[in-house]
Amino acid sequence: MSKFKIEIIGVGCDTIIFPISEEQLETLSDGNVLDGEMTSEEICEVLEIDDYYDSENMMNGLYFDNKNLSKSFTIIVKDEDDNEVWRMGDSFKFDYDSFEIEFLYNEEDYFMVESIQKGNFRVFELETEEFNPELLSPIVVEVLDGVLEIMTSLAYDGEELYGEFGDTTNKGDNYHLFEN
Repeated sequence: MSKFKIEIIGVGCDTIIFPISEEQLETLSDGNVLDGEMTSEEICEVLEIDDYYDSENMMNGLYFDNKNLSKSFTIIVKDEDDNEVWRMGDSFKFDYDSFEIEFLYNEEDYFMVESIQKGNFRVFELETEEFNPELLSPIVVEVLDGVLEIMTSLAYDGEELYGEFGDTTNKGDNYHLFEN
């Protein structure tokens, strides 16, 4: 067996989701939160929290569009000696039959913070005889009825990979209200 390191570098987000009451929805709407007219302190006050990261509903992933993957991220695979053995090219696409998609947060009213991140999102270790990029498949989460699709992880030959979070830099926040 050979060991490989799989790195995913690109643009994505921390997605932080809060179920909200009708009153909170109205206050956020009236405050023009979507137009950036509320401060993070004002938003936290409406949500009755100290910090965005107090939510139990958080995930981190890369923006996902299978038709234009290279605009969001690249995957680099290295061997045990840190030699590059494969790099995702501009034409690479995942096989649609391999997708694992989970749909979340579609049943209630929600407020979502989309904290845009850029950098090295994940580093996975893989043991296999020979690396085959055709055996990679994305684990994708669609939130708020299609507002956002993010790739939260990868699977290889049908088995989810678990790895370390990489180092990313915040590039700003977007806010979303979802009224069901």
